[in-house]
Amino acid sequence: MLESLWPSGDSAAGPLLAFETASPAGALAALEVEAVVGGDLHQPGERRGLGAEPGLVLESRGLLPPHARTAFLLAMLWCLAIGSFAAATSYPLALALLFIAGFFELSFNAMAQTLVQVHAPSEVRGRVIGLFAMASLGLRAFSGVTVGLGGSLIGIHWSLAASAAALLALTMTLFSLTLRSAS
Repeated sequence: MLESLWPSGDSAAGPLLAFETASPAGALAALEVEAVVGGDLHQPGERRGLGAEPGLVLESRGLLPPHARTAFLLAMLWCLAIGSFAAATSYPLALALLFIAGFFELSFNAMAQTLVQVHAPSEVRGRVIGLFAMASLGLRAFSGVTVGLGGSLIGIHWSLAASAAALLALTMTLFSLTLRSAS
């Protein structure tokens, strides 16, 4: 059975960017993959092993400070990596882009969770963290529908690229609003 090229994870961007469901069809259709070794398609490091090491190095050395600005930049880089994956016509390039996107996704999600925990008022911290987790997982649950439906109408690659572009535009807008309110 074909599994997704992308590991499951939690993200508040779920409805806009559901590449988990689009990845196998995209690999088979556009990249002309006929057979998959072992019967499964996986992202390199899908078990959260390989994607975690670069983040661990960056965090342990203080190279990835937990700030909203950093989280926005990681999310924007994630969108660019997923958009590039949607446009990739080479299977090795697509896998490399997924590895890069995996790093950005893990970094962004860890950063967002950290910021929620740090900035939530102590008297309601548990509720805020629970709401954040529920919203992230709930939005992800419906993401396959939006990208899948778009994919059935305009094609998987266009749907995924449009989702990445929409999320990038939304993230850039929120980032600019955050910068204005900080100054």
